[in-house]
Amino acid sequence: MAKTTIVIVIAAILILAGVGGYLLFRASDQPSASSANSLDQESQRDGYLASTSSPSGIEQQPVAQQPAEATTHIILIKNFTFNPAALNIKRGDIVKWTNQDSMPHNIISDILKSGILNNGQLFEFKFSNSGTFDYICGLHPSMKGRIIVE
Repeated sequence: MAKTTIVIVIAAILILAGVGGYLLFRASDQPSASSANSLDQESQRDGYLASTSSPSGIEQQPVAQQPAEATTHIILIKNFTFNPAALNIKRGDIVKWTNQDSMPHNIISDILKSGILNNGQLFEFKFSNSGTFDYICGLHPSMKGRIIVE
């Protein structure tokens, strides 16, 4: 009986050592969070994204193109005019109207309506849709402008 107990104890020790060694080996094989981030940053610089999902190691996949940053365009309101009166922009761009006139103005169109802008105040709007957008000053309807969004 003592022989059987010794064999069982030795078998249990070997099994535990094997499982512990496997877990230790597996943990050391995984990159740390900082090294994984470093790998991603290095591979993205080359236009590829590293992926460790394949069993054979690292495979390279193209990185999706990031959308271009929105450009901000300035329209000055001065001497009862919008300058420039017509502006071509890209979808997602931002337009800022700045009142540099001594009189109050506002901007009104089908898609936007500013409040009253006194001297030095501004109004901004992000154009998300393509099209041609005509606008006026609601206080001085002879003041007209146009935004063309491509």
